[in-house]
Amino acid sequence: MDVEVTSGGPSADAEAGESVAPRTPMFDLKARAREIRDNLHLVLQVPRWKEPDVFVKFKPVASEEFAATQGKRERDGGPGWVLLSYCDAIADSCEEVYFCHPDDADLPHAERQKFSMTTGDPYGPKTRFDHNLAEALGLIIAPDDPNKIAAIVRGLYLTDGDIIAAAGDLLDWSSRASVKAEGDF
Repeated sequence: MDVEVTSGGPSADAEAGESVAPRTPMFDLKARAREIRDNLHLVLQVPRWKEPDVFVKFKPVASEEFAATQGKRERDGGPGWVLLSYCDAIADSCEEVYFCHPDDADLPHAERQKFSMTTGDPYGPKTRFDHNLAEALGLIIAPDDPNKIAAIVRGLYLTDGDIIAAAGDLLDWSSRASVKAEGDF
């Protein structure tokens, strides 16, 4: 453990009324925890999409939110509520949906150029499971459809099995990422 030894008197900054941040590795745990969480990402390639390769970048699933959303889907009932709850997890944890040009497929993923899925604007804003992605996929969804986000997820992931596999990978990674974040903290 490093200990800083001072002369015992207040510093000139402290005398001037300014606060002095402590000089320890633990001085700002809130910022460090945020930094660790902000660096937790999972990138999954969307199955069946080649030329262009399509990817989704995720943050960890918030377990309380997922449980609440899944509980609401279960209470609402209806056919396919489990699949819809997986669509919710995918959409809620999505940070970005993007494509990469197939010509750079041999490069490490981090070095590949990422393009927006916004129709007509590959350099446009980040795309999520939103109206931009729905338009790019040619989906026509009523604005008041309570399952419109799930419909966009289903438009990108072409089979129910693809959705289940992606949600499974995301949930599994999220549980491990949460443990890692707590360990790094």
